[in-house]
Amino acid sequence: MVSGALAWLECALEAVYDGGDHSILLGAVLDAGRGPDGDALLFHGGKFHHLAPSTV
Repeated sequence: MVSGALAWLECALEAVYDGGDHSILLGAVLDAGRGPDGDALLFHGGKFHHLAPSTV
């Protein structure tokens, strides 16, 4: 787990597929959890964005 992460997954490696110049790893989720509440950060379109808090 990464310290301060908002969420985490623990996975077991199930398969590795050839992706040309890279490998594609397929994992089975063994466990998942949430860290402390905080502001989420998203990398999309070549830059970082802050996500708005959920209103649901």
